[in-house]
Amino acid sequence: MATKLVPIVLASILFSSSTVRLLAQNASDRTVDGTIVARSETTMDVLADGEKQPVRYLIIPDGAKFDAKAMDFIKSLMVGTEVQLTWIPWHDHRFANKVFIIAAAGSGAGLITGTVTDLSATPGKWIWIEVQDDTGKTERYSPYWRSDGLDKEMTAAIARRMVGDRVELRSTQDDHVRVATLRVVGLSPQATTRPGFEGGALAGRVTARDKTSVTIKLDGGQEQRFLPQEVAGTKKELDRAMTRAIAAVNVGDRVEGEWFSDSGQRRIISLNPVSATAHAPATKP
Repeated sequence: MATKLVPIVLASILFSSSTVRLLAQNASDRTVDGTIVARSETTMDVLADGEKQPVRYLIIPDGAKFDAKAMDFIKSLMVGTEVQLTWIPWHDHRFANKVFIIAAAGSGAGLITGTVTDLSATPGKWIWIEVQDDTGKTERYSPYWRSDGLDKEMTAAIARRMVGDRVELRSTQDDHVRVATLRVVGLSPQATTRPGFEGGALAGRVTARDKTSVTIKLDGGQEQRFLPQEVAGTKKELDRAMTRAIAAVNVGDRVEGEWFSDSGQRRIISLNPVSATAHAPATKP
């Protein structure tokens, strides 16, 4: 079971340098979800979700003064702990000025991949999505409660899902088990029967690509441009797994994948080059 979100705001700790205080107040925060893979007394290395290499973050800057409660929290940031952090640039470092524990090391909670088995998305009623993870455990996840009700972005994301969809979500817990982020990794076999649904399998040849899109000449059809999905709960962050998949293909490659339409955009959720062995053998003269 996921642990409660436990925040520590490191930027509010007293520093001996007024320059550091000013920077912590004025710099733009960047947010990262990931797992601690290494620790020292003053730093932690975090492997962000969807990334292949960890990044080092400073958690105790020179001159910082911590109270006992803050030090106890920092000691709890063990290898294997899943965290959400925000960071600001400070000299040659990334200073983690806010850290939240999403799941304690060894808790088995946090990032989950599984199949949607049920959901409730009726306006005016409690909203939830039920997912059976790849270990066979089934759990219901609700959006966060905001000042004006359940989180609207996540509520809309749940409403767009179908039983049978494959999803990846990050869970936390307060008085309910919550879904913090949600992305689609596979479509339900019944998706194409849903009224108004656009999407499904694709196959074709790459004709253009950039950092955040790929254009494919579909078999038996026209060229279409596809973008990664926006991961619900991340303030419109694009699916990093798909940006890497797009970067891995070249113009001229034959590819297969899956996509769905969302807010007028074609969102790609899988993209795989077709191997040479999949092509028909050349005909002998």
